[in-house]
Amino acid sequence: MKINALFGLASGVLLAISAAMTSSPFPLIMTFPFLIGKKRVLVAELLVIASSFFLLRAMDRSSLFVFTERTMTYVNLYLIASLVIDKASVLGFLGRRGIPLVLALDYFPYFLSVASDVVFYARARELTSGLGPRKLFSLLPSLALPFIVEVVRVAENLYVAYTIKLYGHGTRQVVIRPSLADLSFLAYGVLALCLSFIPRF
Repeated sequence: MKINALFGLASGVLLAISAAMTSSPFPLIMTFPFLIGKKRVLVAELLVIASSFFLLRAMDRSSLFVFTERTMTYVNLYLIASLVIDKASVLGFLGRRGIPLVLALDYFPYFLSVASDVVFYARARELTSGLGPRKLFSLLPSLALPFIVEVVRVAENLYVAYTIKLYGHGTRQVVIRPSLADLSFLAYGVLALCLSFIPRF
């Protein structure tokens, strides 16, 4: 399911507003269904949220937990945008100026792919087996270097590819013809906004 950039932006803004203007957990909760396919990301986020909750509670600073919720909501909005936004609609709306934005949206899927490859090959070479925390920490540079090189190479290739694709066709072509998926996504943002303003009893 791919969403037109305009409707995706509108829904994202509604979710961001609901997170910024209220202390309701609904904006954060309503971003989770889109990340079900990314189990590792979802588990990592839940661990961060749980750790933050118990740490702030132990420090008697529970009122600050709302900032954790907001931060995770904004992070999830970026992750969701990278997964569901139609990149062609971004280029159609912004032309060549949209290339950096498309690269930013493409980065998360490539980031996961490259990270998975680096971990897989590290395990295949038995770099991480039978090591204590100190030894593993000392090997981080050797694990991180191929990851960084690959991420930079992918970014350069993507930029060149999109630039060539748009060469001579950089005019904007804004298409506002919403599909059922676009309208559903927008309605989801409206629902999140409405639920966020429901008073707590």
